[in-house]
Amino acid sequence: MIVMALPLIFLASCGESLEEQREDFLATYDVLETCTSGNYSYEIVITQSSTSEDGILISNLWDWSGSIDATIDGNELTFTSQVVNGITISGTGSLDEDELTLNYDVLATEGNDACIATCTKK
Repeated sequence: MIVMALPLIFLASCGESLEEQREDFLATYDVLETCTSGNYSYEIVITQSSTSEDGILISNLWDWSGSIDATIDGNELTFTSQVVNGITISGTGSLDEDELTLNYDVLATEGNDACIATCTKK
């Protein structure tokens, strides 16, 4: 009986695959954001990246028309410093069921901004 239970214990301990973890992030989100420049509301869209298994693309972050490359690890995401359409952006985030919280910094010609965004899946 113990021998039969071992495979079940092993499978239960493995958790979600990387593909399943990424799938959890993919959605359109309503964003309520607090930045040093003010408070904002808008939408972002998260899609899968075609360049890596752990990659996602965040479109419209900072209510801006570019897309940010990010990587996921479990329910966490990271986007390292990258320059897209003239702004430099970097940050982290975590997903808790249908709510994604992002903490990020922006360096732009309009000025610098530090933001905390609460994003709710639609």
